[in-house]
Amino acid sequence: MKKRIKSMTSAAILTACLGLSVWAGWELISMRRDYGRVEEDLEKIRQLSSTLEENGAEKEEQPGWNSGQNGSHAGKAQPSEGESGQENEKDASRSLRLARCLKSLEANSDTVGWISIEGTAVEYPVMQTPEEPDFYLNHGFDRQPSAGGMIFMDADCRPNGGNNSILYGHHMKNGTMFAQLEQYRSEEFYEEHKEILFDTLEETSCYQVFSVFCLSASEAEELSKYLLAETEDDFKAVVELAERKNLHDTQKVPEWPERLLTLVTCEYTRKDGRLFILAGEKTG
Repeated sequence: MKKRIKSMTSAAILTACLGLSVWAGWELISMRRDYGRVEEDLEKIRQLSSTLEENGAEKEEQPGWNSGQNGSHAGKAQPSEGESGQENEKDASRSLRLARCLKSLEANSDTVGWISIEGTAVEYPVMQTPEEPDFYLNHGFDRQPSAGGMIFMDADCRPNGGNNSILYGHHMKNGTMFAQLEQYRSEEFYEEHKEILFDTLEETSCYQVFSVFCLSASEAEELSKYLLAETEDDFKAVVELAERKNLHDTQKVPEWPERLLTLVTCEYTRKDGRLFILAGEKTG
C-alpha cells in the first residue's frame, strides 16, 4: 500500500512538473510573441521618424509656429551672423519635431505629442484617449492589442495649456517604453539626462528634471488628487512633495505658474510601487 501511495505521489508530482513545464513554456512563447509584436509596432514608429530625418522637414504654417518661443523675430533687432545661424538651427530642429508630431497624427489620430530623452530609448509618440483613459496601457500605435502598450497622457490633462503634462508608460523588461527611467536612480544618469523634450502638435518644449522619487500605490493615489497642479496651492503641494522625496539633491525648483512634466512608470523595490520623474519647463 505504501509503495502504491509513493508511486501515486511520484506520478502526481511528475504530472504537476510536466504541467508547470508546459505552462512555463507557453508563457515564454507568449511573452516572446508579445515582445515581437511590440518590436514590430516600434519599428513602424522608428520608420516614421527616420523618414522625416532623412528627407528633412519643410517648415509649415502651424498654430503657434509664428509666436512666442517657436521662432518669430518680429519686432526684434536683426541678429548677428552667429546668432542667426543658431536661430536657424533651432528653427530647423523645431520644424522637424513639429513635423514628426503631425506625421504621427496622420498615422494615428490619438496622437497628442512626442517625447524624447537624448541618449536613451525614449523616443515615442504620446497618445491620449479621454473617453477610454487606459486604452494605450495594452494597445500599440496601430491600435492592436500589445503587451508594451504606448506612452500615453492622463485623460484629464490638456495637451496644450495644462499646468502639468502627466505621461504613463510600462517598465518593459526588454528596455522599451519607460524602462530606462529606472536609471534616473543613478546620480550620474540623472546629471547626464536632465533635459526632456516634449512636443505637442502646436509647440516644442524642453523640460529640466528636478526630482526623482518613488511612492507606494496608496501614496501615489494621494498625490493624484493634486498632481494636475491646476491651482497654485496644488502646484506648491506637488513641488514640495517632489523636494521632500527626491532621491537626489534638489537644485532649481519650478515656480508657479511654470509648466510641469511628470513621467510615471512601475517601480519594483516595493509592492505596486511607482517611479516619478518630475521636470519643469525651460524658458529662453
